[in-house]
This record gives sequence, C-alpha cells and structure tokens, in this order.
Amino acid sequence: MTKENLLVITIVGFFVLLVVGGFAGLHVSGTRAAVRRQKAESERIAEVQRQQEAQEAAAIAEARERERQRIAAEQRRQEEQERQRLAAEQLEREQQEFERIRKENEEKADVDFILYGKTLGNADFDLKSLRGQYVLVKFTATWCPACQAAIPYLLEAHKKYHNKGFEIVSVHTRERPPDPVATVRRFVQREKLPWIILSEELSKRAGQPEYKEKYQLRGVPTMLLVDKEGKIIVPPTHGYEWHAKLAEIFE
Repeated sequence: MTKENLLVITIVGFFVLLVVGGFAGLHVSGTRAAVRRQKAESERIAEVQRQQEAQEAAAIAEARERERQRIAAEQRRQEEQERQRLAAEQLEREQQEFERIRKENEEKADVDFILYGKTLGNADFDLKSLRGQYVLVKFTATWCPACQAAIPYLLEAHKKYHNKGFEIVSVHTRERPPDPVATVRRFVQREKLPWIILSEELSKRAGQPEYKEKYQLRGVPTMLLVDKEGKIIVPPTHGYEWHAKLAEIFE
C-alpha cells in the first residue's frame, strides 16, 4: 500500500469517526430530552391528580358541612317545637290554676283578714293597728322578678294615696339563706321602700307559722286589698286588680 492510499484511508476513517460520534451524541441528547419530557409530563399528570383529589375532598367536606348544618337546624326546629309545646302546656296549667284560685278567692271576699308578725326592726305588728285605712298586703320575695316589677306601681300608689288613708304592708316570705333578714334589709334600703315590711324569718323565730302554710300561698307576688274594717275587698291575686280599686275609692 502506497503512502497516498494510507493517507486517504486515514482521512476517511477520521471522517467516519466524526460522523458516527455526531450521530451518537445526537442520540444521547435526544434520549435525555425525551426523559425530561416524560418526567415533566408525569409531574403534570401528578399535579392534575392532586388538584382533582383536593377538589373532591373539598366537595366532600362541603357536603358534610351542609349535612351537619341541616341536622343541626332540624334539631333546633324540633327543640323549639318541644319548647313551645311545654310552654303551652304550662300556660294551660297556670290558667287552670288561676281560675281555680279566682273561684276560691271569690268565696273569701268580704271576710276579715288577720295578719300579724315581726317587722324588720323585730317589733310586733298586727294588721288591726291599721284599721281606718285601706291596706294593700303584698306577699313578696327579693329573688322574685315579678315582685320587683310591681314596685314602681306600689310606689306610685303609695305616693298618690298614702295621705288619703292608704297603706302598704310587704310580707317577705320564702327568703333564701344564709341570712334572709339581712337580705331583705339591704333590698329595702336599695329600693327605698317607705311602707311597712314584715319578715317571715323573724316571725318564725318568734314561734309563728310560715306565711305560705298559714295563708296557703301558691306563689309570689300575691296581693290583696282590705278596707278600713279589715275586710278583703280585692281577693288574693297575682295581678293588679287592686290598682283599679284604689282609683275607684280615692278618685
């Protein structure tokens, strides 16, 4: 082989190596790009799946919350219906009791009312000492909201009719421990009550029976009006019938 042929073969071989190497490089580069594209596609699919799962989870949570609210609303509706039913039954019982008491009180009208006890100053009191005056007797308690609601009307009546021959006697009954007498004293001072106050506690200490038993009280406030001779002219009531009777008497 001549030198010229050897040189040609060498050059041709060099170019062949270059071409083969180029194709190999292109193949490797293409393979890497394909791997990157496949990885990116996998990541995209995974992200879509995560979003779908998150949306499904949110939809399930929202549906559960709606169902919880529906159940809670239904429970509230049922509880309100039950409350209204119980309130209606209680109202019916109270109306029946009120009617029974009213009939009993009609039978007690125009009879002498006897009341005695101990004042907050521990002095003896007898209703007979007020003969010649119209007297409103109120059985009451410091813990009773309805009793306190009546105070403005009592203050108004006392101010308006006291000098015309009207007096009020508040009988505090069923006061709670630890110190019923002190509780009443603080209450009277705070409310600035100007009328006669009797204490069941002090009366009991003096050996007298409880007012609830003595007068068969069925609740407070219970109010009745007696005339100048001590006769009941407005029977025991939880209402304000006495107010109209005073207007009739003094006006």
